[in-house]
Amino acid sequence: MEKVKKGEMQIHRFPLGEIVTEIVEMKLPEERILVVLLLAGERMDEWKEEATEYLRAFARKHDCKAIEAISRFGLEKKLKALGWKKTRILLRNQL
Repeated sequence: MEKVKKGEMQIHRFPLGEIVTEIVEMKLPEERILVVLLLAGERMDEWKEEATEYLRAFARKHDCKAIEAISRFGLEKKLKALGWKKTRILLRNQL
């Protein structure tokens, strides 16, 4: 919560869920990205369009070039029609 208080992270509230984001300055390529760190809620099909449009407007207002999110596999299918597409994968080596 400290980063939210400092304005380094943002909480976006919707009637059925919340999204936590952070604006990140990328070096290569040099651009600002709005990163979705956490998405929580219920009945996402009912608010995913509103959330996407809201995040797009928020990102534009803060001069971001894109929105990125690390998510579960099932979310890709739900958001594809709203312009979200897979651009990379996350690899993990469990210790």
